[in-house]
Amino acid sequence: MLVSSKFSNILRVRSKIIREIRKYFDENNFVEVETPVLSHTATGALAKPFVTKFSSSDRKLFLRIAPEIFLKTLVIGGLERVYEIGKQFRNEGFSHRHYPEFTSIEFYEAYADMKGLVARTEALFRHVVRAVKGALAVEITPKVSSAEEPHARKAVILDFSKPFARVHVLKAIFEKTGLSVDVFDKNLEITLRTLCTRQSIAFKASDSRIQLFDGLVSSLIEPSCVQPTFLVGFPSFMSPLACDSPSEPGISERFEFFVNGMELCNAYTELGDPMKQRQKFMEYEELQNRESSNHVAMNEEFCKALEYGLPPTVGWGMGIDRLTMLLTNSSSIREVISFPTLDYESLGYQQKQQ
Repeated sequence: MLVSSKFSNILRVRSKIIREIRKYFDENNFVEVETPVLSHTATGALAKPFVTKFSSSDRKLFLRIAPEIFLKTLVIGGLERVYEIGKQFRNEGFSHRHYPEFTSIEFYEAYADMKGLVARTEALFRHVVRAVKGALAVEITPKVSSAEEPHARKAVILDFSKPFARVHVLKAIFEKTGLSVDVFDKNLEITLRTLCTRQSIAFKASDSRIQLFDGLVSSLIEPSCVQPTFLVGFPSFMSPLACDSPSEPGISERFEFFVNGMELCNAYTELGDPMKQRQKFMEYEELQNRESSNHVAMNEEFCKALEYGLPPTVGWGMGIDRLTMLLTNSSSIREVISFPTLDYESLGYQQKQQ
């Protein structure tokens, strides 16, 4: 910071992004809340948690991987529009887009639907982009590999003024591979493994249908989502807390939002049936026994809260670090964090040497 203004300027932009996000939700009658960072269960997302404990009682605790369960419980309690900006913790690897400690914004809105959620997402991004960049066109420069010359770089203009594109993931997989994915197929995992093998997508023998399908989408579809794009049509088994689509059996009412090949948002209509929620928790616990990197634990307290009645509700989450990367044209998430871990590259190098 003392020798270059670049980093301090990034932090100023980050501060403005958070300020404008908060301004948008406050002006739209949402209530900002704080929920626990430590909990006796780790639910709300597919991720491996950090584990700690109370010294006085030797009770196991988890750092939260998402605030979703608590925020939906507040909706049940009568706060029909809530949001939280805060830290999440996922005990997973480093990459230029992933960091174990990150900042997110999540909001939940009662009596809204997916159409309204799409409209609110477009409105929020236009508000923030215009406030930060002064226009709805964002110029980014793709990262140059060592084999490329500097003059070979071509700037890309991201256009947030038009309606954002939509891509149905199952249809896109069929278009790219010629094979359809039947979400009700008893041999679905075999089909997914076949697809991954044909597309030279690496997978582990222990991978479940969740990891296999995610690998297909990550490799075949996400890189082409340069302009603002909603990915829809995800199988229900990918979303333990989401409602099924009334018009597409086996498909959840959900979207992921991508820009420049990077996921920024995940959103869906919330599952409000306590019996179905218990069943989904149990299904994911079974999958967790096969793939330890994912953690979705039964949360009976939340299921009991659902029995009081969750109104029709939509939920939405976004990584603020990634949005900052986009709006500052940064190539690594470490560039937008004040005090990133400094030794992970050396640790990775030592592991490679071993």
